[in-house]
Amino acid sequence: MAAALHITPDPRKVYALACSHSFDADAERYGWLTRESLGRLISQGRALTVGTRSDRVRRSLTPAD
Repeated sequence: MAAALHITPDPRKVYALACSHSFDADAERYGWLTRESLGRLISQGRALTVGTRSDRVRRSLTPAD
């Protein structure tokens, strides 16, 4: 049986966990991934969620600012 035991998690979920808790929470949850892989997934998740801004963001993205 040569099937992989773990799949790569959704970058948006990894980013959401990092925002709501911490990078260390991601490292514990996805322990089979290296810290570099987690950082890459968090960056990808951030890029995917740029269009949906969080309520915690203080500045807008309008050109007037």
